[in-house]
Amino acid sequence: MYGIVLCVVGDPTAAAEVTERVYVELWRDCGTRSPSSSPLAALVAHAHRLAVDRVRSNGTSGSHGGRPLAGEELSRLAATQRRAIELTYFCGQSQRDAARTMEIAPEVVAEQVTAGLAQLQRDRAMAGPR
Repeated sequence: MYGIVLCVVGDPTAAAEVTERVYVELWRDCGTRSPSSSPLAALVAHAHRLAVDRVRSNGTSGSHGGRPLAGEELSRLAATQRRAIELTYFCGQSQRDAARTMEIAPEVVAEQVTAGLAQLQRDRAMAGPR
């Protein structure tokens, strides 16, 4: 989780604070939450949401500069899926902002993120434990 948060906020100290908050909130609310997806997906989504909130509250866009991600898993995604995930999960953009950047409708960004994350999950399941 720390790695995801760090990619969004860009500052190690802030990333540690946000990561701690993620775990504290999820621990506190674990009896009341009923995730519609896997627990890991819920954890990642919550971490991303808090990291984006942190970036927005500071009025910055993170220090990563929106650079493309390197990684074998992401490189297997369709270009639109990969870009939508990069912008929303690692650059801290909202789906609306990512849609403007990509010059597509926000609904398409949502579809591409969902499809890309599902593909990543399938690829990881097929690869088995590491």
